Amino acid sequence: MIERAFTDVVPNTGRSMCKPRRSGRTSVIDMGLTLEDQEAHLRMAAAYIDEAKIMTGTASIYDVSYLRQKLTLYSDHDVSPFLGGFFLERVFTDSRFEGAKRYFDEACELGIAAIEVSGTTLAIDVPDRVTLVELARERGLSVHGEIGSKHEGTGAQGLIAEAKAYIEAGADVVIVEGAELFHDGAPNEDFCREVKASLKLEDIYFELGGPWVPGTYSWEVRALRKFLCETFGSNVNLANIPLETIIETETFRWNLGE
Repeated sequence: MIERAFTDVVPNTGRSMCKPRRSGRTSVIDMGLTLEDQEAHLRMAAAYIDEAKIMTGTASIYDVSYLRQKLTLYSDHDVSPFLGGFFLERVFTDSRFEGAKRYFDEACELGIAAIEVSGTTLAIDVPDRVTLVELARERGLSVHGEIGSKHEGTGAQGLIAEAKAYIEAGADVVIVEGAELFHDGAPNEDFCREVKASLKLEDIYFELGGPWVPGTYSWEVRALRKFLCETFGSNVNLANIPLETIIETETFRWNLGE
């Protein structure tokens, strides 16, 4: 447990600090950090981090011994690493279910406990994604099911139906694609209200966008982060947080962010 300063003057927002936790989770994004940078960030802020996404296909680019060290370093700091969804989208597009099975098997061999199933960049039909969830679960993997699209908005009811399909198939958590959460320069409040009314918030990660999403600006990411904490409270689950912004992100959970 982290020991913070100024606790006598900072109001308790009810932010959950005990791991493992179902609410108040933060999933960071690792876009190619060195072991040294990774260790420095974890030494400073691991208490606030629950999971780390190994972005896109970077897990296939590292020397395998280096990758194993990265995975171990996360686990040693009580942070669960998982593979980002585009990697599986690429594998499935190229090799369908046989390729996906080999992908899941190697993830297990490496000691990776969770994978993301998505169709946000390379379209994969919902029934195929459901089958991918089931195949991953058969191998003992936890599954993050991502809903939405990076390229075109999806109706709220369609997204909620996707989320329910993932959960029924055995996904542990649903991730809402960041591009769905910010429309026309403002947070998508109507959709967020639909999510709040239709799904358990502890089952949902709200993903922040980034420069990889066309037309996304840093001020929009900051505005969305603030909006989500104000709308859903200090224990909203947030994903795609760059490690270098983890402390700043935490200030919004404590009503200290500008």
